[in-house]
Amino acid sequence: RLLKIERHGGRRPDAAAIPINRRHIVVVDDERAIAAFISELMRGMRHRVTTFSDPLAAEQFCTEHSDTIDLIITDQRMPQLSGEQLAARIHRSQPQLPVVLCSDQNLSVDESQLIYLCQKPIDINELTRLVNELA
Repeated sequence: RLLKIERHGGRRPDAAAIPINRRHIVVVDDERAIAAFISELMRGMRHRVTTFSDPLAAEQFCTEHSDTIDLIITDQRMPQLSGEQLAARIHRSQPQLPVVLCSDQNLSVDESQLIYLCQKPIDINELTRLVNELA
């Protein structure tokens, strides 16, 4: 319902209440429906969200806006660039930026490098808990 309202230029009923401590989250998923779902979930948590379906465009954006981004949520399996590859490239210039990888694979992630795993199918409660801890 919220997506439909926003697509038609309407505002959400609570859109005027903007919290001061909003975090900027970048969502990257080549499946547009999943990217839109995660983005709406993050907006519902009062975060500012920038969404990409192209990981290379996301990498460029993150490089150019490194000082404004607090967290990246990305799919692992994408054409052109995997989520792990995207995280590695971004961490070259922004080593302190946390990245959440959403994957249906059993990956071994290194949380000391600020890479965290959210298992697919995505558990909304787990993702929101992880975002609250990281952002």
